[in-house]
Amino acid sequence: MTVVEPMDITIEDSDTLARICRDANLTPKELIEGYIASLTLLHSTYERTKNEGTERRSFGEILTKLHQQILECTPSNLDVAPSLIEQTNKLVRINRSISASINDLLIDYDNRTVSYDIHYTLCSDAAQAYINLALNIRITPKFVQISHLDYIPLLDDIKI
Repeated sequence: MTVVEPMDITIEDSDTLARICRDANLTPKELIEGYIASLTLLHSTYERTKNEGTERRSFGEILTKLHQQILECTPSNLDVAPSLIEQTNKLVRINRSISASINDLLIDYDNRTVSYDIHYTLCSDAAQAYINLALNIRITPKFVQISHLDYIPLLDDIKI
């Protein structure tokens, strides 16, 4: 029989748990039960692959690696923006822009879809005019969709 150690919850942990429960619309009991169910499935898969001889790591190593992967795959706009801009430049063949920014980054893990808006400021070589270009990019496993949102010349001293 496995001995389960009691757990002390500090005030900070309690506040965090309350926020998570509120945001997930779950009671602490439902949250913990869901977490245990997920770990149970992960552990049973681990046991099966270990018994088949295909898994040589300990379960603790797998949990550590899983935690590391979760931290690495949780994007913030600041983390992924330079790479997204670089890849989008290649996709739409923009060689030089004065500036570019990513907005509305949405990642749908269930449908494996990424979408974002990219805003460019470009300089027209012919007229030396600045142009704003806004595109929406949607990437799925089956296609990449590029939607033209806006294309506005920026002119100095416009009088209407």
